[in-house]
Amino acid sequence: MTDEQKKFIVSYGVDLDHNNMEFLTESLLTPYLDDIFFRKNKKASKEEARAIVQIQTMDLNPRKPSYTYYTNEYYVTVAQLEGFKYGLSKLKGKHVLCDPDVQGHFWSKKGEIEFSFNLYCTLEGSYLLFYQFGEDFLADELILKSIHRFPESKRYLEFSKDVSKEERKRLIENWIEAMTNLT
Repeated sequence: MTDEQKKFIVSYGVDLDHNNMEFLTESLLTPYLDDIFFRKNKKASKEEARAIVQIQTMDLNPRKPSYTYYTNEYYVTVAQLEGFKYGLSKLKGKHVLCDPDVQGHFWSKKGEIEFSFNLYCTLEGSYLLFYQFGEDFLADELILKSIHRFPESKRYLEFSKDVSKEERKRLIENWIEAMTNLT
């Protein structure tokens, strides 16, 4: 399969419906997990698959932050992918297609405290930045005190990938400042 056929879905929000997301993944994608399926199931073949799907979920509820990454690759047809995306669209949260080759980790310091983030690039050309709990105890403490006051749309940062490095740094510093000044 080519890189164009790889699909990376990032699902995020507050109090995601993890049970139903797991059910969708198990029922709609898991049967198409790997070559074993294609050898055993005569209804599908790897040649029919038109997409390789991977999934990342992030619950932005500070009381139960979760970052679930499914490293599995699911070989599905376009119809199966669309069915899965439709099922996700009925659940709480945002579910966006991201570039599977553009993701990473980002750090920013405020004084002696280091804030850690996960970074993804949507197919529409914007970056999504999510605070990553568990990397710095002091940063976690500051974020946990205030993030519940932020509306869901402010618990992550989204910006164009066309912004300069200096502008990106300023946006991130302002976001951290806003979150830590609510304490």
